[in-house]
Amino acid sequence: MRAISLCFLLATCTSFLFAANEVEHHFRIDGEFVYFKRAKAKKVCLVKQNESIQNEVITPCKMTAKDLVHHMDFEPGFKITASYLHNQKHSLEGAYLGNFQWKGNKTYSGTKLFYPFVKQVGNTFIPNDTLDYVKATKVKGRYRSSLWTSELNYLYHVTPRNVDYFSFTVLAGGRYADVNEKLKLIYQRDLSVSDYKVGTRSQTFGPQVGFDFQLCAIKNWVWALGGKFGLLANYGDQKTTVLDNDNSVTLISSHPNGWNVNYMGQATHYTSYYFTDWFYIKLNYELLYFSDMILAPNQLATPNRSGRGLKHKGDVLYHGFLAGLGFYF
Repeated sequence: MRAISLCFLLATCTSFLFAANEVEHHFRIDGEFVYFKRAKAKKVCLVKQNESIQNEVITPCKMTAKDLVHHMDFEPGFKITASYLHNQKHSLEGAYLGNFQWKGNKTYSGTKLFYPFVKQVGNTFIPNDTLDYVKATKVKGRYRSSLWTSELNYLYHVTPRNVDYFSFTVLAGGRYADVNEKLKLIYQRDLSVSDYKVGTRSQTFGPQVGFDFQLCAIKNWVWALGGKFGLLANYGDQKTTVLDNDNSVTLISSHPNGWNVNYMGQATHYTSYYFTDWFYIKLNYELLYFSDMILAPNQLATPNRSGRGLKHKGDVLYHGFLAGLGFYF
């Protein structure tokens, strides 16, 4: 059965001339509408509540950073790709992906709400001299995140694209990505309202390698799988401000920065349909992952962390759909 299927596939490919021949063109440009979601977050607790069950004090978490990321929906952006096709074996490609603004909001109301930078000694909780972050009645969490990234790659086509039935390409190049985040917690105790604000920025850049595999199954159609991996350097900084007593007292004010090594991975599955030898449409699904970034929730104070330093261990995943047009000239 497999042999019959393979013969049918080859017969299908050989019975048609492929629409676009890159031998005849030296430039290509793609414009795509992107619908991406920001995913993956550590379960950093933002709000706890003192509760008593059978004379025992428990402190369940009522809001986490993961809750706010869960409320971030798919957001629109765009991707522009420009290519120079030197010949059947060699090409250069540059791309920009961005204009994403994700928002996650959540509000929790109750009694005896507190922020967990307190220390626990048995069943006694020490609030570290805070006022509005202990016995609060309402807490609002607001999380904002943005992304843009660009890349430039050299591609070597082991077998020519849009000529043979199968095509395999390897690439090497560089990437830059910029991730900005803002997290704001608003603690309300009666009429007193205080803010806990964290802002971060990660600028990561370095070399990457990858591959692209294309398959011709039906006239004028292309199915393809691709992947990229990069070992990057990341420069991050964060600014933390914690206000108390109706925003009249500053508890924490810090602005650290630093370098670390991280990596990225990208997986792509796309299909294209060629109307002519110079015009086509393209549908794509893409995953983009960065490790060890400076993300806002990871900078928050915890019972084991002051909230004044810089923490790199933040992983972030983006995924979604792309659709657009391409032109050869």
